[in-house]
Amino acid sequence: MTNEGTSPIAPAPTVREATGQSVTLIRLVALGLLVAGVVDIVGFSGFPPNAPVEQVYAIGIALSLMVTALVLFLRSFVIARRPAAPSPRGEGVDAPAILAVVFGAGTAAAALLLGGAEQLGLFLQGARLRYMYETEGVFFFGIPWVLGIAFGAFTFRRGGGRPNTLLAIVALVLGALVAIPTIAASLIYGLGLSD
Repeated sequence: MTNEGTSPIAPAPTVREATGQSVTLIRLVALGLLVAGVVDIVGFSGFPPNAPVEQVYAIGIALSLMVTALVLFLRSFVIARRPAAPSPRGEGVDAPAILAVVFGAGTAAAALLLGGAEQLGLFLQGARLRYMYETEGVFFFGIPWVLGIAFGAFTFRRGGGRPNTLLAIVALVLGALVAIPTIAASLIYGLGLSD
């Protein structure tokens, strides 16, 4: 039995939420991580065969960088399919933005405490550096490091508010400050200029 006076209710069309995330920034960060991973592998190719710990560190760091680059690239395609508009989230601070800075600062501190500060002192004295000690903190804190970078890239959004933007930038800068000496250490060790 049907009611002739009532029409069936059509389901509401699904509308994808606009995120305001920057596809360009996410892809640039992904490209930077991919390049850093490739450069790390280039340095690794010159490592001596009797350095298993150093090889494991270099492979772990390269994998962290390249897997994160792949995830960011894939995520950028998902975001690109959504409508371009400012984020509806406003001026509040997102938890991923806070986590991005915590992860980035934690990794930077670990990199310094687990050998980085000592190696910096040796560098300033003109002594030979040790790859294993330069990269130990980054190797053991590799997952928080790349998560901080990824969360920084994701939380940078139009309309996301100044606090989120600032936290995203700080997280990306911290990630880069850890990446540059880490990748340089791989190249330097691969060229035989450090121990």
